[in-house]
Amino acid sequence: MITEEKVLYQALLESKLLSEEQLQKLTSDVEAKGEGIGQHLQQLGYMEEKRYISFLIKECGYHFLSLNQVEIDPDAIKQIPSEVARRLQVIPLRKARDTLAVAMCDPFNKQVLAELGKVTAYTILPIVSRHEEIIQFLKRYDELCASRSKSQVSGILSYEGLPLVRRFVFDSFVVGKGNEFPYAMASAVAKSPGESYNPLFLYSDVGLGKTHLLNAIGNQMKNQSPPVKMMYVTCEYFNSQVVGAIKDNIIDLFRSTFKTLDILLIDDIEFLKDRDKTQEEFFHLFNSMVQAGKQVVVTSDRSPSELSVLEKRLRSRFMGGTVANIDPPDLETRTAILHKKNTETAVPTEVYHLLASRIQESVRELEGALNTLLSLNRFTGEDINIDNAEKVLHEMGY
Repeated sequence: MITEEKVLYQALLESKLLSEEQLQKLTSDVEAKGEGIGQHLQQLGYMEEKRYISFLIKECGYHFLSLNQVEIDPDAIKQIPSEVARRLQVIPLRKARDTLAVAMCDPFNKQVLAELGKVTAYTILPIVSRHEEIIQFLKRYDELCASRSKSQVSGILSYEGLPLVRRFVFDSFVVGKGNEFPYAMASAVAKSPGESYNPLFLYSDVGLGKTHLLNAIGNQMKNQSPPVKMMYVTCEYFNSQVVGAIKDNIIDLFRSTFKTLDILLIDDIEFLKDRDKTQEEFFHLFNSMVQAGKQVVVTSDRSPSELSVLEKRLRSRFMGGTVANIDPPDLETRTAILHKKNTETAVPTEVYHLLASRIQESVRELEGALNTLLSLNRFTGEDINIDNAEKVLHEMGY
């Protein structure tokens, strides 16, 4: 399945569906306006939807599904709030283990995929469907969401929140000079929640492990005895719950449900920007939990003092706890991460060194480069060597 835009553009050229001039105009439009590649292809008059879908199926390896006879999977629909599904024009289809199959018009719409990643911890598997069918199906989706009784809604506001990422545990986190302190604080919180480091505020650039540590806390605590009431959410998910509770006139139920928690783990708090009502609800929830000695752990892409998008009183509360920054790993740590990530396939030392030397700022992209090399070896028989590593790095822009 093709997922990289650069590879898609090359496939469009090789299939002679676009000229060099048309491709240049397309890439310029996508960069300037965002949205999906398919949408711009249609707006520019280069390709109608039917032809684009055919291209995605034949050349890119995506699955197509007609929604005319599809029934909603109750487990899947719970994963994407109705207002998010309407806004993004997507349909959750099936949930299996860590994957959520979602029908959408264009699997290359990065905005849609990014927002889905904020409201669910599941890995999104894009399924291509026609725009008209998605719009029609969303009406049924809305009816199903609207028909839920308050008791059913309260079931969604349960102690489960989003599912934890099971592979994100303390044992799989590689500790180095840049993350020793946040790792120690997260470990201490998991052992004795609500005691010394409350709230705990973890921040870093993307891809450096703050979500890993947040999930590691949750994964260690979910098996504690006696059991604790814990919830892991993203900021987007929390906001959708607030919006839904207000819409269904059950905001009091929402408040009482969250206030019974012992531990709240919330990811990407910076997305509270411009959401005054949600900030208000979170502020009061945060205060009540911390004052009651209940643990709150928050992550962000910047320090509390730099979160000008949030109210001053909320920033002040964050700075009153323990604030820990995760710095980019040094070369030695990056190399150790690669060794720990791969325990099954032989990889030359010089390949590890090349990847770790070139990709310095993002652990996520570092692991992605290794995964690409391992996949090429496993499924196409390509050797894991310097030449192929250079090709992968070039495709990633390194």
